[in-house]
Amino acid sequence: MAYLLLGQEEYLEHHSKVTYARFFTLGYLIASSDVDGVVKIWSTSPPPLTWATFISPSSVTALEWLPDSERHFLYGTSAGSIKLCDKERKAVNEAVVSGGRKIPISMLACAPSGANGGVFVAGTGSVLRLYDSKTMSLVHEFGSAEEETGSVSTSPHQLTCCAFNHNSQMILTSGLDGKTHLRPPPQGLHLVVGVPVRLHPGPRYRPLGRRDFRLCSDLLREL
Repeated sequence: MAYLLLGQEEYLEHHSKVTYARFFTLGYLIASSDVDGVVKIWSTSPPPLTWATFISPSSVTALEWLPDSERHFLYGTSAGSIKLCDKERKAVNEAVVSGGRKIPISMLACAPSGANGGVFVAGTGSVLRLYDSKTMSLVHEFGSAEEETGSVSTSPHQLTCCAFNHNSQMILTSGLDGKTHLRPPPQGLHLVVGVPVRLHPGPRYRPLGRRDFRLCSDLLREL
């Protein structure tokens, strides 16, 4: 099947490798970043128009819009810092993580609007941290800071991606070890997934403290 290309635009404001590009939820604004630490907010209306520019002293390694806000977005850097930016006021609020060890922020994910809509998570090495987006203060830490490392080769549990579910009651993370974890913030049910499987219908497990499970074939078994 052939498709007719009705139009194509190029955005030429980045002059080094682009690390991230994120649409705002309504689809008309884009946040993009590069290895030189340049973050651009621009619109897609032809021709592409730049609305704001932010400069980071270190490479941008993670980027995410805050939900329901076309003004605010987060970015993480290779120096281990997270910055909350306001595209209209050109204001920046910073939360430094990693205990000054300058471990790169490998991922950022914001909770959808709702009960927990004011929080976000940041991954550094094998540690996931939950923050309050209003105060940029640490709320909870998943994992041990002693195990945290910026070297992929020395950390089999290095995190690679994360996401909240629709009501912000569960955080999904995956790592280099091939396992996927479900973590209710701040404590509760914990799933360890080795391979993609079909969940077998069965009783629901109530999150009464931390419990570990492994998916084996089509059966959910408690460890």
